[in-house]
Amino acid sequence: DIDLNVYVQSTGALYNTPGDNTDATGHYQIVVADGTYIIRFRSTLPGQRWVPIEITNVTITNDTTINTSMVSGYFLSGTVRNQALAPVFDVDLDVVVPATSQVIVTPSDNTDAAGFYQLLIPAGVFDLQVEPFAATKLVPKESLSVLINADKTIDFVLQSGFLISGIVSAA
Repeated sequence: DIDLNVYVQSTGALYNTPGDNTDATGHYQIVVADGTYIIRFRSTLPGQRWVPIEITNVTITNDTTINTSMVSGYFLSGTVRNQALAPVFDVDLDVVVPATSQVIVTPSDNTDAAGFYQLLIPAGVFDLQVEPFAATKLVPKESLSVLINADKTIDFVLQSGFLISGIVSAA
C-alpha cells in the first residue's frame, strides 16, 4: 500500500493519478501525459516505517517502467515551543545530509497545532533545521550532526527575535 504522488516538475502542481497505490505484490500502474515529473513514493499506513522516496526530473515520452526499493527508517519526533513554552504551529523542519547539503524527503514535515512533529527518516547523521515563519518573530534553530539509529525524540524551544527588513536596489 505505497502511495504514489506525481507532481509536474515545472510548477509543483499535483497531477491527478487515480488508483495510484501499490497492490499486495508491490505493483502499480498509472497514466500520465508526456512531460517531466517528480514522483514521490510513501507509505500511508500508520506505523509503517518505509522511508519516503522522491525521484525528480522524470521525463515521460512513452511507456516507462520505474522500479524502486523502499528502506525501513526511524521516527524522529518532538515538539517545538516558544520561550513561554507555548506550542508553535506550522514550523517547517528539514533534515539535511551534512556532506552534500541534500534535504531528505519528509512529507508533512510541519508542526501541528500542539507544536508536534513526526518524521520518518533513514539511519544516518543529519543536520536538523527548524524554520518558523518570519511573522512569528521566532529565531530559526539548527541542530548539527544528529545521529539517527533508533526512534528519537528531540524537542526545540525557539527564542524570540527581531525582524530585519529593507530594500536592496542597484547602485
